[in-house]
Amino acid sequence: MDPLTIVSSFATIVGLLSNYKSERRNMNEDEYTGFIEWLNEKRHDELVGYIENNQNLSISIKALLNQQNDVILAQFKKLDDMLLILASQLDGFSSIAKAVQADPIISDQALLIVKQLVESQASCFMEHKVMTGGLNEYIILGGKSVCIKYDEPQFMEDDLNRLVELGLLRIDLGGKDRKFFITRAGLRLVS
Repeated sequence: MDPLTIVSSFATIVGLLSNYKSERRNMNEDEYTGFIEWLNEKRHDELVGYIENNQNLSISIKALLNQQNDVILAQFKKLDDMLLILASQLDGFSSIAKAVQADPIISDQALLIVKQLVESQASCFMEHKVMTGGLNEYIILGGKSVCIKYDEPQFMEDDLNRLVELGLLRIDLGGKDRKFFITRAGLRLVS
């Protein structure tokens, strides 16, 4: 399947799942069967055939629809945020993403944190809290650079939390100091 068809199919299925869930919040039926019937009512016959002939897709849709409604809606929100972040980094799509989402989902500083970690070729950095009242240090472990540079210290905690929430960084709270690890999603975002 060519990339355009894959993107289009994925976007169509996710969009229709979102529409279905928003229309039918409190249904007590088999959700998968309800979704297929809803697709038929909306005249998406070709898509129904595609779903029913793709066992992995059918199983994945069933698993998603078997989750609690609030969990599914939260996942749609997270996916929406991630797509807007990705689109905002692509020429031609960035202006559309910014028009759809006036307030940035992720700050320039947060993106810079991920970029610095990727460019250093390290897998993580460690937060070192400075007790003298100075700015905290974010030491890159095993990379080409020494420290993460940042210019908005009052928002550093918010930016790190957002990067973890979006799955672009993973946090390890195991030691005295927090460590933040790059994820594959974070790497793909800035690559």
